[in-house]
Amino acid sequence: MTRYEKIVQTLGKMPEKVEPEIMVSEKTDFGNYFMMDVIYFVEAGERVRAYLLVPKNASAEAKVPGIVAIHQHNGIYNIGKAEPAGLCGDPSCFYGKELAERGFAVICPDHLGFEERKPSDEELKRLGIDGSLYERELFTRAICKGSTLQAKYLSDLVVAVDVLSSFDFVDNSQIGAIGHSLGGQETLWLTFYDHRVKVGVSSCGFSTVQAVFNHHVPHNFAMYTFGLMEAGDTLALVEQMAEDGKAFMMINGKEDYGFPLEGVYAVHKCAAGAYAQIPDKFLPVIFEGGHSFPDNIRHQAYNFIERNLK
Repeated sequence: MTRYEKIVQTLGKMPEKVEPEIMVSEKTDFGNYFMMDVIYFVEAGERVRAYLLVPKNASAEAKVPGIVAIHQHNGIYNIGKAEPAGLCGDPSCFYGKELAERGFAVICPDHLGFEERKPSDEELKRLGIDGSLYERELFTRAICKGSTLQAKYLSDLVVAVDVLSSFDFVDNSQIGAIGHSLGGQETLWLTFYDHRVKVGVSSCGFSTVQAVFNHHVPHNFAMYTFGLMEAGDTLALVEQMAEDGKAFMMINGKEDYGFPLEGVYAVHKCAAGAYAQIPDKFLPVIFEGGHSFPDNIRHQAYNFIERNLK
């Protein structure tokens, strides 16, 4: 079994893919780009809505690179795709909007359990649970079916790449991903897993699982997969990305205690060896600060994406 296969095996059973049957509606002018609603199936009977941000100069004759902008967690379940799309939330997480302004076509999907993909607040109240308990339920349901919440998140993101790549104004040989926090975790997995994704930027998204356990840090339920530590921990994903020639930027805050620095440094050491033949393809950044995506670091990230996609 290859390294890639061993890591994928930790996800458990992956959801079955179906034809997305893409529908587009609600085109809105945002100055130098349009925002469209795209509606598609991620599984049989499960239709979702994402935002697609399209630069006005994009066309079949002038294709632009594509980006999957993956939202954070932050314990706020009513906000998902709207934040990277720049519609609400923390302006430092408007990276989908900012990349569209820089000429990228950007898709912003919801994770299951967030924004439009969760029961209403009224329904949660009726059930006697909140968003965090619903997230736990999604995780335990997946485990009982031989899968993981990570498998579901990842499968849905792969469909988002399918959808993004289907538009004739997108250069489907130039696809990247970016995310903060949970979005950074999912950027790691998507860049590792999907061979179409050439570059990833993870902001405050991961350390090593071993370091997280050493420091007794509670995390989102998608972080936990079957036997990941035995498969090589997050180091193995980085090694695989290096072998596949993926460009990757790993950003961490020095005071972000959710992602212990001992694990971050272990990833950096691993990457230094794995990327030895292509050192410009891995960019580790540790900044003075906590769990955040500061303006100057974000602009470094956009420059990294542009160097590797344009």
